[in-house]
Amino acid sequence: KALLKQMGADPEKRIVLFLSRISSGKGLDLLAEAWQRVVAYRKGWQLLIVGPDDRGYTDKIRRLFDRLVTDGSVVFHAPLYGWDKCRLLKSVDAFVMPSRSENFNISVQEALAAGLPTICTKGAPWEEIAAYEAGAWVDISVDGIEFGLKLILGADDELRRKMSNAGKSLIATNYQWAS
Repeated sequence: KALLKQMGADPEKRIVLFLSRISSGKGLDLLAEAWQRVVAYRKGWQLLIVGPDDRGYTDKIRRLFDRLVTDGSVVFHAPLYGWDKCRLLKSVDAFVMPSRSENFNISVQEALAAGLPTICTKGAPWEEIAAYEAGAWVDISVDGIEFGLKLILGADDELRRKMSNAGKSLIATNYQWAS
């Protein structure tokens, strides 16, 4: 919780994490609109956007979020690496990757391994998220991301715990060196 406070997030709220390069291909514009739409679901939640800037895109996307979401539920932070990144993954409650196109996306794998219910667009080859019921694998659209956010934010603790365990199982079964 101390790490979240240092990052400017409210440690008393649940956190949805975006952890990746902040660039136009990552779908943050779609996430901004979807986050705006789920206002009734996000009470008690914050969205934490963490990553390195790509060619000044952070300023552009921050302005979009500031225009669409005025309740202080979105926090931006510079990238974290190594143990700090591991601590962050253990400190949050869910993960979102709204990307338009990915070849794999290691952040999704790290989030699932950390037991985070995960929302990932079909821009990344993570259909296993749906197959394992570890979150939502959704269309690359505002509607798709909204659906995923409603699923995760609206879930009770037991369902999120099941998604967490399913994500860990997905990684242990399919992505360990032995497999």
